[in-house]
Amino acid sequence: LGQVGQALQQLELALTLAQQTGDHARIATVMESLGRTYLAARKPDAAMEYLSQALALARVHEDRRLIAAIHNDTGITHVAQQHHDDALASFATSAREAQAAGDHPLTVRAQINAARMAMKLNQPDNARNRLDQALDTLKDFEPSHDKAMNLIQVGLGYQQLRASMPAMDAPLLLRAAGVLLEAATVAKHLGDERMSSYADGYLGHLYETEHRYDESLHLTRRAVFSARSDRSVT
Repeated sequence: LGQVGQALQQLELALTLAQQTGDHARIATVMESLGRTYLAARKPDAAMEYLSQALALARVHEDRRLIAAIHNDTGITHVAQQHHDDALASFATSAREAQAAGDHPLTVRAQINAARMAMKLNQPDNARNRLDQALDTLKDFEPSHDKAMNLIQVGLGYQQLRASMPAMDAPLLLRAAGVLLEAATVAKHLGDERMSSYADGYLGHLYETEHRYDESLHLTRRAVFSARSDRSVT
């Protein structure tokens, strides 16, 4: 709801109560939440302090799912601090730990985050491999809002890679279009107007870059129609 100050107050209270129980796993979970909330409050240094403590406790209990979540949050914090190499390392660790823990949604999110950082660090082959892995994992997901959203992010990633990998332009174009089309199909199956609008809009833009204006115009109009059906789209 955007009430970050109130969230921090509640979490600080939760941390005090968790510490009184002596339950290290619960303490680590609350610290991870505090880290994410301090990041939302644009206080990355405070966020990193809590995330580091949470990670140490999670490692003691070998909680791989929590370790994966903390590393993903740590990566986001490194991004806020402009520590791009550290961010990529954190996202890569998160993806590996999430995969080992069987947390497929987090695996996908971490791989997409790692791909973004790899592109920023001019590592296109690494970025493409991570997008491929994210897409492979998404194939087994049931239709959902999150699946559509992640497919859109993967599709945009392939599209962005075209500038860095001109020799692979045609395959990346086809992959980007196919993934965005799949996202649109999932969203329409769910009746998710918001994701339908995004998927059609990005696909329309992709067609526009290829000078396929009739198809681009059709998709863009459809995206506008979906947006008008869902007032939350901006």
